Amino acid sequence: MSLFAGTTTDQFDAVIFEEMTEIARKALQGKDGNQTQAIVLYTDRGVDYCSVIKDVLSTERTDETALLNQLTANDDTLVKNILCMWQNGTVDLPSYAFRKRLLETNAENSDAGIFVRTENGYAAVELKCTMK
Repeated sequence: MSLFAGTTTDQFDAVIFEEMTEIARKALQGKDGNQTQAIVLYTDRGVDYCSVIKDVLSTERTDETALLNQLTANDDTLVKNILCMWQNGTVDLPSYAFRKRLLETNAENSDAGIFVRTENGYAAVELKCTMK
């Protein structure tokens, strides 16, 4: 039984997952802090966007805002996949606030697959299923 209702295996693309994981690892190299993570977004146009969130506990969310502003500036707001990686390499959900703002940026992002760790490896869960 899946942790998230709506988890779909057809959204899990191992090639995209590996590419996004490598982007996150490179972005996090040399960064310090237990509250540091990288968020990588893969859009409908096949473009990867990445931002290092230096302090996920910050209420200002400037790094997340900059990432979303980059999507908007490039008129590339339809996200297909999301990867959030902590400094220690753990894959996790991005913050609720970020996911909410991603939906505000483009309501169709509700179908985006967020890569998550499962007991059998990794899977993609639809963004909308994480918003309950």
